[in-house]
Amino acid sequence: HKLKVVLGLTFFLLFSFSTLLSAQDNETCVECHSDDTLEKTLADGTIKSMFVNDSLFKKSAHGDLECISCHTDLEGFEDFPHEENLNKVDCSTCHEDVNNDYMSSLHGKALKGGNPRAPTCVSCHTSHNILSEKDPNSTTHPRNLPNTCAACHSQYTITTDPDVRIANSFVQYKEGVHGQGIEKGVNIAASC
Repeated sequence: HKLKVVLGLTFFLLFSFSTLLSAQDNETCVECHSDDTLEKTLADGTIKSMFVNDSLFKKSAHGDLECISCHTDLEGFEDFPHEENLNKVDCSTCHEDVNNDYMSSLHGKALKGGNPRAPTCVSCHTSHNILSEKDPNSTTHPRNLPNTCAACHSQYTITTDPDVRIANSFVQYKEGVHGQGIEKGVNIAASC
């Protein structure tokens, strides 16, 4: 009888421990976030995809991290599905020096000033497929950077933004010698 109790208790503890561990690993997150139809409706009514391409994430600069390394409010979380509204990821936790540079830039000043269109880390680097700027597939590689910047700077609405000093900067860049150099594959052409 004691052996059954000890074995039962051991099984229970092992099961509980493995459940706790599984709640903290990426595989648990991927169970839901690998669904490319997973979406969330934001407060302003826009729909945001909650899909994470796990194979791209594993190849990214953060591919060796656990999801909870960035999504810290899920640390110790055991009940799934988790709450719908989580805290925004704070990249400055690991990238304080880069964040200081960003906050002193025009984009950072626009963010501090409350401009809702001010770009954040995710605006340029993406969220789960972050690659080194040296990688030709990176959104911040010098050859790709003009198109990354154009995602905002080619929009008509930016021409009325008080934080934007040159309303048609992307058009001027693209038509100029530097933009033409990037288009032709000149690696030393000035990029954004």
